[in-house]
This record gives sequence, C-alpha cells and structure tokens, in this order.
Amino acid sequence: MLYEKKNDGQLTAELFKSPTSEFRGFPFWAWNGAVDDGEVVDQVDIFKEMGFGGFYMHVRQGLETEYLGPGFMKAVRDCVDKAKDLGLYACLYDEDRWPSGCAGGMVTKDIRYRARYLLSVCSPLDEYTEDPEVAYREGVALYLASFRPELGEDGRLNSYAKCDHEDGEGMRRFYLATQEAGMPRFNYQTYVDTMSREAIDKFIEITHESYYREDPCQLCLRRQRYEQARRCKRHLRNTRGGVGKRRYDLYSAYGDQGKIALSI
Repeated sequence: MLYEKKNDGQLTAELFKSPTSEFRGFPFWAWNGAVDDGEVVDQVDIFKEMGFGGFYMHVRQGLETEYLGPGFMKAVRDCVDKAKDLGLYACLYDEDRWPSGCAGGMVTKDIRYRARYLLSVCSPLDEYTEDPEVAYREGVALYLASFRPELGEDGRLNSYAKCDHEDGEGMRRFYLATQEAGMPRFNYQTYVDTMSREAIDKFIEITHESYYREDPCQLCLRRQRYEQARRCKRHLRNTRGGVGKRRYDLYSAYGDQGKIALSI
C-alpha cells in the first residue's frame, strides 16, 4: 500500500512533529502548457521546499506538449525520477483533463466508442435507424419506442400508451443518440461510451498500455502490482460496463522513498 505507516499501532510524537512524505499534502498539479522544456522538473524542487509530500500530475486545459507523446512521457519520467531523489510521491492521473476514459479524444475519434444518450422528442428525427449495428457503426440515432402520454390537471403523468413511430401528434419518440464531435473539453471529440466494453478496452490500450510499454514511471519495477492495476481496471469494466464514477488508486513503489501512484 502507498501509506504503509498508517498501519502502525500509534502516531509517535516525533512523526507528528516532522511528518514523512505520506502524511503531507499532495497538490493537484495542473499541466496546462509546455511540459517538455524542463520547467516541470524544476517545480518538483519547489514542492519539496514548500513542505509537500508529493504531487498529482494532471493534464488540464492548455497542454501544449502532445499528450502521451515522447516529450510528455519524458516529462513524466523525469518528474518521477526527481521525486524519487527527493523522497516525494509522484502520482499520475490517467487522462487528458477529466473525466477519465477517452484518452484526450483519441478513443472517441472512432464513432463506435462515443458516448450515447437517451433522446426524447415530439417530432420524428430526419435521420434514424432501427438497426442497432448501423447505429453503433455510423453513430446514427437508434429508434427505440414511441408513447402517447396522458397528463392530469396537475401536469403529472396519469397514463401512457405505446404507439407507432409515425402516429400523430401528442407523442414522445425515444432514440438512443450518439454525441457529436466538437467538444473542446475532449479535444473536439466526445466523451467515451462507458457502457461499452470495447470502448474501455481501447482506452486501456491507448493509455495504460502506453505507460506499460514506455515504462516511464518504472511501473514494471514491481510488475505484479501494475498487473493488479490493469486487472482492476478490467474488472471495473466487466462488472459495470465501464469506468463510471468509481476510482481506484494503484501503486507501484520504488522502495522506502519515492513512489508512483496511478489514479484511475
């Protein structure tokens, strides 16, 4: 575990007066500019001087260095090495901005992996399909069902009747729609379909497998723990269909000083 000392029987006066890194603050460190010029490594020294125990490297709006590219990976590696030298904890969030799951839009360039949502309208859409495969492959709205609701004087639903798509007015038509690309938050793509196992597999391939191959954080130093991290992510996908709102902190330790935490 990351915080091994929390299992000690008691908090000593000496530790309280001079807490070690795991008992100190970890600032959420926004990477929102160029990070391949060495400045971020210098900032690790500042965290140490300020009395922090570690930091979270988290990409935010404005990143100029290619996300997960060679310069980015080198910056992560250099910051982790610097943290190791200073006895700090280097923690890494697994996404470009937030929330986790689309790899900065690289996953959702593929229409099949884009987020879906339930759309309710009165008038029929100009373009839709009743074929789930076409909807999945091309991102066309999938027609689900139509209902004619009956409301009481208080505006509440009294009853409803299922009807055909082409029936008259007073109907609500329901479709499974796909988000359209163009959202700045996701580099002008969309968020991911967290209910799709294939989409989350793609996110793992692009993000987690990239760190695993590049080994920028020496995550393979204790390979078993990182394998547990990957299994944990896959278990979450298999049990709930996607990332959802749950997060796990997965750790690979250098030793007594300097550790890397991968937050998913």
